[in-house]
Amino acid sequence: MSAFKHLFGILAYGLFAVATALLLPNLLPALGASFALAAGIGVFVLGAVLHEHLARAERDAAFAADIRGLYSVIGRLSDEAGLLREEARTVRQGLAEATENVDAREQHLEKVVSEVRVLQSLITQLSDVQVEARDQRSAGERRVAGGGARIIPGPGAKPAEVRTDLGRAETARPDILRTDVVRTNLTDEQVLDIVREGLKRDRVDLFLQPIVSLPQRKPRFYECFSRIRAEDGSMILPEQYIDVARRDGSLSAIDNMLLFRCIQLVRKAQRHKHNLGFFCNISVHTLVDRAFFREFIEFMADNRELASQLTFEFAQEDITSHWHEVSQDLYALARLGFYFSMDHVQRLDLDPQELAKRHFKYVKIDTSRFLQEQPADMRALKRDLDRNGIDMIVSKIEKDGELVELLDHNIDFGQGYLFGEPRLSKDSQN
Repeated sequence: MSAFKHLFGILAYGLFAVATALLLPNLLPALGASFALAAGIGVFVLGAVLHEHLARAERDAAFAADIRGLYSVIGRLSDEAGLLREEARTVRQGLAEATENVDAREQHLEKVVSEVRVLQSLITQLSDVQVEARDQRSAGERRVAGGGARIIPGPGAKPAEVRTDLGRAETARPDILRTDVVRTNLTDEQVLDIVREGLKRDRVDLFLQPIVSLPQRKPRFYECFSRIRAEDGSMILPEQYIDVARRDGSLSAIDNMLLFRCIQLVRKAQRHKHNLGFFCNISVHTLVDRAFFREFIEFMADNRELASQLTFEFAQEDITSHWHEVSQDLYALARLGFYFSMDHVQRLDLDPQELAKRHFKYVKIDTSRFLQEQPADMRALKRDLDRNGIDMIVSKIEKDGELVELLDHNIDFGQGYLFGEPRLSKDSQN
């Protein structure tokens, strides 16, 4: 209420009180002057009280209006603050995504560089093999010119017919991919031609065989194998080409190419969130190839996230005979988080505690080797392995009867044609 309103109100009820005190005796003489004065004072007090009530009501209304105004302002400020928070969140997300993209690009670049280094080593090995092959062919051709020795067919030679695994002769069909046909009855020279041409034409395929948990028979891992395709799409198996390729010097190149493809397969499985493990064999030829294997360790250091799904497998004889040569390299892989498996186990005088220290997590024994031992001895070995956190895998299980015998020993995992034969990886299909 303004000062003018206050003054006007006071004058109004003040004049009314004075008028009451002065005029009341004339209007009602019987009441007397004292009563008239008291009535005037009462009128003044009543007017003052009414004045205060109206003034307070006006102040409360003004205060309420101010409060409503403040609430409105606070609401607008809150909305603006929400918009600012949203913009700040958007900016932070943008910065985080930009940072993640930069990190991802940097990591991808590092992996590409690592892969290039490994591929460079493979290319060098393949080049050496090709040079040696050309030298051998040239020497053979010179011998033919001088003495009539039999000519070894070159890598481009096409056989007139091939033998299938059923023993039937079939005309070669280069336009048909027949990865289910195994060529048999081949000479060493023919096998060597297929090996060299397979390396040259990138026809070293990756095959996968399941390793299942027992007794559920649920696939938990896959073991990686190599097969080499001939020009007509048929293939040769490791037992056909290993000895020939070893003498030719090309076995290391085959093993290393298989090893590299295993890495690529595991990386793809992780991208698709497939919770499966993979066993990749490393032969003695790769183990003792010091230059390549150390480059490979550097490559794995850039890909240590694969350790949870990739297990490197070594033959018992290889790891026993060459431990003093390869122990430091294997310890380097173990420090990166990778575990190992020992296969082709023939000597059962194992030291599970020492194997566990060397980061071996699996021991693989063939069914025939397992069943020829005394059941009590195998149960004791299984208990020792369990105490040291090592799982037993029994391989080459082909019959239900064999499986029934093995289940009595609480075997952890099984592998063999009973659970699935090796099949071509989709990544190897062209």
